[in-house]
Amino acid sequence: MDSIYIVLINGKPYRKDSAIRTYKTRERAEKESQRYVKHGYTVLVGEFALVNTTEVKAVSE
Repeated sequence: MDSIYIVLINGKPYRKDSAIRTYKTRERAEKESQRYVKHGYTVLVGEFALVNTTEVKAVSE
């Protein structure tokens, strides 16, 4: 599975059109986040990973 990267700005995920923005490469995420670093925000780039999952099953009515 390929890695997916996200950008955190001041500890919150960067969103575009109400969705968390993801990137295919760390380099692209870092490049896109440079504008926020220049404005003095704390910016972190992280690799997205599932920590805990739960299977959701259909509820019968």
